[in-house]
Amino acid sequence: MKEGKKEFKIRNIKDFWKWLWNSDSIWSWVVFFILAFILIRVVFFSLASFATGSTLPFVVIESCSMNHPGFLGEFEGWWRDYGAWYNERNITKDQFQGFKYNTGMKMGDIIVVSKRSEIKLGDVIIFQTNKEAVSKRPIIHRAISLNPLATKGDYNSKQLNVCRRAPESMVLSANYKNCRL
Repeated sequence: MKEGKKEFKIRNIKDFWKWLWNSDSIWSWVVFFILAFILIRVVFFSLASFATGSTLPFVVIESCSMNHPGFLGEFEGWWRDYGAWYNERNITKDQFQGFKYNTGMKMGDIIVVSKRSEIKLGDVIIFQTNKEAVSKRPIIHRAISLNPLATKGDYNSKQLNVCRRAPESMVLSANYKNCRL
């Protein structure tokens, strides 16, 4: 008797999957999207958060503030146009060339975020803006000062007001990998 119930249960699961993948009904599409959402949001992101040690395991660069337009991969042309701002703040060309991502990051790059580490000059960090900021999304900029912590997007002509004093408590990450697709 127990074996019959077991076969019946397996048969129902098989029938369900057959219906889900082969049916053209609107209900199979709805159920598919609900299951996909649950799988991605609950399972995948929970596992990714656990594996990376970050509540924000993936970030997509949404602006051009870290872009080196026309010069991606070519440092000299970008430094010729934007280096004076850094020189005025005692960040030399040699220092900048030693920074991670010194050739910029493109809009659309995906960042795999891991737990926060100690911030060093030149690190590209992800931080949450304060409550008064226009944008509520995290900002991805380079640390240009450590005391007080201040940031700037490489392509921005000047510092944003919200970046002049980025509270360390608002930093989400200073340790990640850039996955350019």
